Amino acid sequence: MLVGLGVLPLTTAADVTGRWQLKGEVAGNPILADCNLTQDAAKLAGTCKAADMAAWNVAGELQEKKITFHHDVEYGGSTYTLNYAGSFNSDAEAKGDIEVAGASGEFTLTKAAGGEPKKDDAAVALLSGTWKIEADVAGETHTGTCNIEQAQEKLSGTCKLEHGEAALTGEVKGTTVTWSHKGEYNGEALTANYKGTVESPTTVKGDLDVQPFDVSGTFTATKVQ
Repeated sequence: MLVGLGVLPLTTAADVTGRWQLKGEVAGNPILADCNLTQDAAKLAGTCKAADMAAWNVAGELQEKKITFHHDVEYGGSTYTLNYAGSFNSDAEAKGDIEVAGASGEFTLTKAAGGEPKKDDAAVALLSGTWKIEADVAGETHTGTCNIEQAQEKLSGTCKLEHGEAALTGEVKGTTVTWSHKGEYNGEALTANYKGTVESPTTVKGDLDVQPFDVSGTFTATKVQ
C-alpha cells in the first residue's frame, strides 16, 4: 500500500544519502519498500518504491537524532499523505510511528547493504508534472504555469507566461532546484533565473533574478498535477 522515508545523522559528520529498506505496517497494510535518499543539510528528498507500485516522492527534515518525513500516495482513487516520525538507534537503523488519515502504525528503516544510491533509480522523477508559479519581483506579482519533465538531474519543459510561452531548462541536486526561461517585459527580451528548495513533494520556494534588468524577487511553485 504505502511507503516513505527519511533519515538523520547521529553526528554532524554523518551523511545518510544512500539506499534504505523500509518495513512496517499501517491500518493493517504491510509496508516493504526500497528507498533512495538524498540529504542536503537538514533537508531530505528522495523516492521509495514498493513492488508493483509507482515510486513516491519523499520530503523531510532531520533534527539531532529525530527524523520526520512525508509523502503522498494514490490509493483506491484517493490521495493520502503519510506522515512519519522516528529516531535513529544506530547509524544504520531508525524506528518510529506512521500516521495517515487517522490510522497509525510503526516502521523500521534499515540501511541497505552497499548503501550507495542506484543511478538508475535516480531517474525516477521528483518534479515531473504541472506547477503553478507565483513570483514577486520588484514589487510586482507575476503568475505562470510550467510543465516540467525530469530525467535524472536534468529538467526541461515549457512555461505559459503572461506574455507567451517559453522553454524551460534546469537541474535538481538533492533538494536544490534551479531553472531558467526566456520572456519579455515591455517588449524587451529577458531571462528569468530561479533557485529554490523542495520543501515538500508539491512545493518549491526560493529566489529569482531577471536579466538584463538586474532585478530580483521570490517565488513559490505549487504542484497542481
